[in-house]
Amino acid sequence: MFQKESLKELNKKNMLICIPFAIVLSAFFALSYILMGQYRDHNTLAVLFSSSTELIKSILKGIVFTIALSITFIGLTVFNTTKKARANDENVDNESSDIKDKRNKKKKLTGIIIVSISSIIMIASFTPWLLMNYPGSANPDTELQFKIFLGDSDWTNWQPVVSTLIMGSLFSIGRSIVDANFGFFLYNAVQTIVAIVVFNYLFLTLRKMRLPIAVGFIILAFYTFWPLFGGYSQWVEKDYLFALFMLWDTIIIADIIYDKKVSTKNIILLLVVSILCTFLRNNGVHAILPALVCLVFAVKKIDRIKVIAIAATVLLIFECATRIAYPALGIDKTSISETIGFMLQQTARYVNTYPNEVTEEEKAVLIQNFQSYDTFNNYDPTINDPVKIYYNHSTPKEYFTTWFKMFLKHPFIYVDSYLNGSFGYLAPVKTDTGAYIMTQYPTYMEETMGLHHTVSRESQEKLIKRLNGSSDIPILRLLNMPGLYTWLLLGSLFVAIASGKKKAAIPFIPGLITIAVCTVSPLACAMRYAFGYVICVPFLLAWIFVSRKDKQKSSDE
Repeated sequence: MFQKESLKELNKKNMLICIPFAIVLSAFFALSYILMGQYRDHNTLAVLFSSSTELIKSILKGIVFTIALSITFIGLTVFNTTKKARANDENVDNESSDIKDKRNKKKKLTGIIIVSISSIIMIASFTPWLLMNYPGSANPDTELQFKIFLGDSDWTNWQPVVSTLIMGSLFSIGRSIVDANFGFFLYNAVQTIVAIVVFNYLFLTLRKMRLPIAVGFIILAFYTFWPLFGGYSQWVEKDYLFALFMLWDTIIIADIIYDKKVSTKNIILLLVVSILCTFLRNNGVHAILPALVCLVFAVKKIDRIKVIAIAATVLLIFECATRIAYPALGIDKTSISETIGFMLQQTARYVNTYPNEVTEEEKAVLIQNFQSYDTFNNYDPTINDPVKIYYNHSTPKEYFTTWFKMFLKHPFIYVDSYLNGSFGYLAPVKTDTGAYIMTQYPTYMEETMGLHHTVSRESQEKLIKRLNGSSDIPILRLLNMPGLYTWLLLGSLFVAIASGKKKAAIPFIPGLITIAVCTVSPLACAMRYAFGYVICVPFLLAWIFVSRKDKQKSSDE
């Protein structure tokens, strides 16, 4: 039973909003879990509706799930609005300056000691991952980035230019100092250092926000010891570095909201980190800029011009680089097929489901815009590459018109295709680590770049067993499911808003946009695409309980 005092803390308006929305969100989670499980197992919902017994079981399961989650969300909201939680906050605010100075000095010294110890522990934890598969692992995107940098492929922003420059420059520096292996390893070393800096920054920020130190330790332990992060530390790939900077950006935005002011330190950090986020992944600008725009309205008027200047600078630099500098340097822009891949999948599903309803006119347009009509035989509902790579951009206007005509005839098939192509992000129904241990380099990386593993296969197998084995651990295997982090992010956002902390929702924006991008990405379940928001969730879970409740606007706001 909740204490009466806690219930009184929720005013009637909040309660009227909290209860129905908690039920709606819980029902959404329950429904998505059932439906996404069907797409995972059968790539269709037909099996669910083919058996009345199976349907009734699913409905009963959904009802129980909805009730349990509703109680959880309402309980967390009540807990998050207790007088005790806010009283502690106000008591510290009312301390004398002398007491604050002494407390801050003690906290600073404690923080230095803790950060030093945690850094040593993280180095000790990540080092085996870096050395036991030296010089590291890669994926096809990585190989292409090195081909671009080394002049064996044309420059294109299909792979982010800045990411390619960082990767290639570190490789060249390391190769000139020692050898190719060291150059390859150097990228992993740098991103691991960045990870340690960001994780410690997170810990110190939560300490500043007066979060119980145990919670900070739990978050650090998760980042340090869960094999998922070890796997990414040895993976020469763009996603981990982007995710780290996205986490850092999220923390800075939360810090500004908590402080209710924009310090010089945060101006510099927010500007630099935001710029890096926009250039390290092609969807970075879409994730960061909306958050900066919303942040303008969360600070006092005197600070708004600072945030506006940061947002404007980030946008200006990005636009100048992508629209002026890149074309001038002969760097091709990204293909539209990357953006409309989910639409191509919808067309393919339509053609395969209703082949007799494709008119001759529609068929002619499709033949014109794809390598051949047989392209649609390659359709795989969980990955769009087999269809996307054959789209030739011949007459996009005619294709979009045909796409829309087909939608009007069978709209559900488009929804069906969308859900089938994103089930892993919408519910915790499938594990995926994304990162993997590469035991043999591709021909280009071996012969042209000069890479070769210097460790035993036994050493590599130990890492493979640890990384892949984490997806087999009962209950904990959920931590390797992108869908779990989607639920945690949406659930914690609900608790923040229902608790009257609407400004606390702003740091969630990059994660929310990244989820949306993932649902139209090439794969139905890919941890590396989701890693940008996955890595932010532990901080956001803590943030909703330390962020101050919104108050009435004062005269200086």
